[in-house]
Amino acid sequence: MNRKQRRAAAKLGGGAISATGDLLAAGLEHHKAGRLDEAERLYHQILSADARHADCLHLLGVLARQRGHLERAVEMFNKAIAIKPDYPEALYNLGLAYQDQGQLAGAVASYERALALKPDYAKAANNLGNALRDQGRLAEAVASYRRALVSKPDYSEAHGNLGNALRDDGWLAEAVASYQRALVSKPDYSEAHGNLGNALRDDRRLAEAVASYQRALALKPDFAEFHGHLGMALKDQGKLAEAVASYQSTSARPQPGLCRGSCSFLSSSCTAFVTTGSSPQRTLSRGPLGHGRCKNSVACMGLSKSAAEFFPEAATRPLARSRPVCPAVRLGLGRWHLRPGPAALPVDHRRHRKQEGTGRACRRHPPRNPGGSCCSISSKRSRNHASRRFGSSI
Repeated sequence: MNRKQRRAAAKLGGGAISATGDLLAAGLEHHKAGRLDEAERLYHQILSADARHADCLHLLGVLARQRGHLERAVEMFNKAIAIKPDYPEALYNLGLAYQDQGQLAGAVASYERALALKPDYAKAANNLGNALRDQGRLAEAVASYRRALVSKPDYSEAHGNLGNALRDDGWLAEAVASYQRALVSKPDYSEAHGNLGNALRDDRRLAEAVASYQRALALKPDFAEFHGHLGMALKDQGKLAEAVASYQSTSARPQPGLCRGSCSFLSSSCTAFVTTGSSPQRTLSRGPLGHGRCKNSVACMGLSKSAAEFFPEAATRPLARSRPVCPAVRLGLGRWHLRPGPAALPVDHRRHRKQEGTGRACRRHPPRNPGGSCCSISSKRSRNHASRRFGSSI
């Protein structure tokens, strides 16, 4: 409690300091137990006696962020920092709120200020690495993750995030080693198993990649994208029947945010169906797009009228704007319709791909590289999965 707070408490009479401490302790207990309304009531009770109580303002910011009220959270954190500039926890949580808003520059500045006050703050160093990686500053992100690991060597999430940054930068052997270190300290870390599979698949170590995906799915059976990654690895091994089964598992499992990787999975699915002679329409129409696994998936893929023939359920969903299908999907559908057998339908998907080049960027998931697409035509790179950001510090 600072000098102004002590003066305010003194005006309230004897025992006010201990009463404030008791109220704050009770509020924290409710907060940690998830009883947010009770915690908020107690925090406001303290602020009614002392409007400059930095800890209460900070905790109200944490509570607002938990409820998704990011502007309110930023306001509360800034008020707390204005009263108490040397408050690393408030600066850290302000960085999280900025990162949630997509304000990466503000997040980086907040994490750096927190680390200047508390150099061994491992969570701040880890999340600084996340923000730098999102900005494409991979070398700085790697350095920040390593700083977190100096402070906390068994920090499995930082090992996993370091692996993601190294893989993004093309250092596959080093990425594999980082994921393995993450799994030493946390063997049930499903995202690290899956990301290890991604790095092994990039390195063409397909049998090991398949084993990693299977371990990830044993821990987290409903993670749809791991089923898709497993399917792509099996397809690369030539095990097409098993690949098709894995893609069908993808379509059977809801996964929020699946739209970002669906193009690659659908393209690979169609390629597998070409060789096995099966029809993609039956499976894919009830897949991630047809069932609307992510409410924005149809808009992200930009399905047009030509694609409606192949995704009848998806076509019934409202579109904000009609845009060309992602080239990866057109290429896969084109491969299937140009196979020996029934005549191809009038839409020439290969021609569309040639006209569109790398395709338009997905609005919801902008490309990391300017001019890129939201998915890869070759489907050789799989998305990293990790607990990249962590909860507020209270």
